[in-house]
Amino acid sequence: MAAMATGEQTSAMETEDVEKAAPADAIDEDDEEDGVGDGPAGSPTFKRCLEQVRLNESCFASWTLLLGEAEATRNPMLESVFGQFLANFPQLYGYWNKYARSVLARVAAEGGDSRAAAEAACAVYERGVVATGGASVDLWVKYGEFLTRESGLPPARIRGVLERGAGASRYDPRSPSVYRVWGEYEESLGERVRLLRCYRAALGAARAADDDSIESRETALERITDLAETVDDWGPDAASCDDFLCACATENNRASKADKARADFERRLRRPYFHSKPLGDDQLRAWRAYLHFEEGAGDADRTRALYERCCVVCANYPEFWCKYASWAEGDAGLAVLARGIAHLKAAPDLRLLLALLREAKGDVDGAREVYENLTESVAPGLLEGIVAFAQFERRHGNLDEVVAIYKDALAKAPTVEVTSVVNAHLARFQHQILRDTNAARITLETAIRGTPRDKELWVAYYTLEASSDDADAMHRVSLLFNTALNDDSALTRADQAALWDLYLQHVEDLGPDVNQVLRVREDHDAWKRKRAKTAA
Repeated sequence: MAAMATGEQTSAMETEDVEKAAPADAIDEDDEEDGVGDGPAGSPTFKRCLEQVRLNESCFASWTLLLGEAEATRNPMLESVFGQFLANFPQLYGYWNKYARSVLARVAAEGGDSRAAAEAACAVYERGVVATGGASVDLWVKYGEFLTRESGLPPARIRGVLERGAGASRYDPRSPSVYRVWGEYEESLGERVRLLRCYRAALGAARAADDDSIESRETALERITDLAETVDDWGPDAASCDDFLCACATENNRASKADKARADFERRLRRPYFHSKPLGDDQLRAWRAYLHFEEGAGDADRTRALYERCCVVCANYPEFWCKYASWAEGDAGLAVLARGIAHLKAAPDLRLLLALLREAKGDVDGAREVYENLTESVAPGLLEGIVAFAQFERRHGNLDEVVAIYKDALAKAPTVEVTSVVNAHLARFQHQILRDTNAARITLETAIRGTPRDKELWVAYYTLEASSDDADAMHRVSLLFNTALNDDSALTRADQAALWDLYLQHVEDLGPDVNQVLRVREDHDAWKRKRAKTAA
């Protein structure tokens, strides 16, 4: 297994980023004169960094500066800072590794035995595995290396983690890094039968088809053949060495075909780990295309594994959390959204989908709680949240609540644009659901007086009047357009031109006689001549 890729290049890349983001020499001379670690809060520099984090807990740079200062000064709050930082940025395998080693050192320093220290470190690694959905190859490698080289834990315990890591990574072309750690451990124990099992699992896992740092499948199969001939136990599904080798060849061929089918997609993915820097549009398109392909292929395990990889690399993009949750459905989808929200606390898209999924599951109170939290705390004034909340209450027959939501939103609307759209939605609800056309007219007339330059309000008012079937409907439509299109109108020329088109279409479709059609056309021509003369 020594020829398998180690994954150290990627690990080194992230480590370099960590060191650049959190320099150990972040303390200036004045702070050093004040002393380091003076009191529970630590140095003045630490206090300033802590305050910056409290002001904006989503700022990656502020967190890394705080961590760098805590590490440099051996601040007693270091583990607390690690925990809170990783609650905000859980995909960073390098920091989980540093956190685990910090815990290991602390427990040992407090007089704990080596087993207790190792167990404490393992608990941190396990939290990292859960936070990354088991999809971080680099974290599995760091965890495995710690277990096999330093932990001193029993082989059964170590082997269980290594097998889990290998299974979780089997569809990632970088999985040989994990199998390498497992294989080296079995080889160090002289466990040839178990080593053969590891080799077989590695042979059936994904690997990069064009990665020269990984031994070829043919070479790997030759090594398995050599080892298989030295043992007399090939597992419960093989009665002989030939049976075992035939099964390995079949699994190798199947895995090779899968690699080739996905090679073009894999080559397009250039960042296999999380970073706070945005991804380029080409990378986002590559992930979308790959996910679309995998969903179409119909292998649920592979699709789930790819989504987990995506939600490590693309963790800052709500789009992918929502796609994953929609694909997973049910409780699994809700769990995906919970993880996404823990990372993207202010992302409304995740909460809007969470509310829909809870409602679909029958958890009406839970959905309402999400909407209330979104519109009152997370994103007050967000148009999509307001409308979605009102639509939710309408679906459940709470019509008074719908009006209350819209009225409250109007009282707190942060912009004129939000006010206009909310008024349009309220008027539509009053007209079509409450069947109160007069109330809808009052809503729109009041809104237009407040923002006469908003074309969409005029269109909403036209839609209201055009849907009426009484004898005066055409007259009211004419009055409306005459008001919108007169010389005193606040509308722009482009908006007036669009309304003229709408008016002409309405008269041609529904006008009672040809004379009205001709009259409106003449008025339109006169308007165009006047505007042309004004422009000249």
